[in-house]
Parts: sequence; structure tokens; C-alpha cells
Amino acid sequence: MIHFIASLSVVSALFFSTAVLAHSSRGDEAVTSAKDSIYQIPSKWQDQNGTDWNLKSLRGHPVILAMAYTRCQYSCPLIVENMKKLEMDLAAKGAKDVAFTLFSFDAKHDTSEKLKKFAETRHLDLTHWTLFHGSANAVRDLAAVLGIRYKETSQGEFDHSNIIFLLDPEGIVRFQQTGLNKDAETFEKNVLELLIRKP
Repeated sequence: MIHFIASLSVVSALFFSTAVLAHSSRGDEAVTSAKDSIYQIPSKWQDQNGTDWNLKSLRGHPVILAMAYTRCQYSCPLIVENMKKLEMDLAAKGAKDVAFTLFSFDAKHDTSEKLKKFAETRHLDLTHWTLFHGSANAVRDLAAVLGIRYKETSQGEFDHSNIIFLLDPEGIVRFQQTGLNKDAETFEKNVLELLIRKP
């Protein structure tokens, strides 16, 4: 049983006094109001090149986002493969203005160097992908806002939800896919609709 141990910091709670994800009756879809953009979280992150980021730096493009960690041997590689399939299918449909992001659960072990090596091993195109690591507080804040459950085990691994999110250019969750090896057609449709609506 995975226990929900993620909780918002006091600062983040000021931005998110209500639940961020409002699940619709259409299954995996999730829509929020504009005030609930995840880009309001003030946490700091560092990418695979050692560059400092805050979440609002991602604004301006649809973003496909997941949380994972580099030492994971089962579910995280499958999450990445699911995202790579989305990347390939969207490119075939001419959808190029989409960013792919991975945020690490593992604040202790995942460094910029490890993320870069992971990207190389998984053949991720870093012109489209950005991999992030942050403090334990940053991880908790992001997981809490996204509704991701995770728990570090006694072996130092992580039990966690397997969810891929679609954010609109303002950082609002517009769709989420829960589970592994799901049909990507609905996800792709939502991405393409975002791109069509983009001014």
C-alpha cells in the first residue's frame, strides 16, 4: 500500500487553498482554473546541465510532465518509453512545440550528472526534453499539487503513482494518463487541441 506522504509547504499552500486537480467524469481528464497553475509553486529545480530553474520558466508551451527517478528499474523506464512514444507520434503529426519534462523523486541521489547520463542511456533528445532534480521540499510540493503519491522504501527506492500529465502553456493540468502502457491516442488528441488553440 502506497501512503500519501506528500504535503504542501506553508508558502505553496497560500497558492493552493483548494484541491488543484478536479477530476471530470471522463476518466483520466483533469482540468483546473487559471489560479491553480502549477507555475505558482515557488520551488527551485536544477536541470541535467546544472542550470537553475523555477517552474514558471516552462510557461509558453504545452508540457508533458512526469515524475520518476533514475535508479528505478521497472515503472520509471516504462513511463519514459510511454513519453517517447508520445513524442514520436506527435512529431509524425507535425506537433513540434511540445516540451517533455521529468522531475526526480530522488532528492538524495539524482544529480544533474546522473540525469544527463540517464538521458543518454534512454536516448532522450535534449532539444525537447528537460530533466530536473530538486530538494526534498520541492519534490513534496510538486507531488502534492499534482496528486502524486510516493513513499521512500527502507531500501531507498520509491513506491509512487505512475501518471503522465499534459500542462497547457500557462501550467494548468488539462489531461492526465494514469497507469503504464496506455493507448496514447486520447493524450495526443488533447495535445493537438492545445496547439490549435494556442494564440
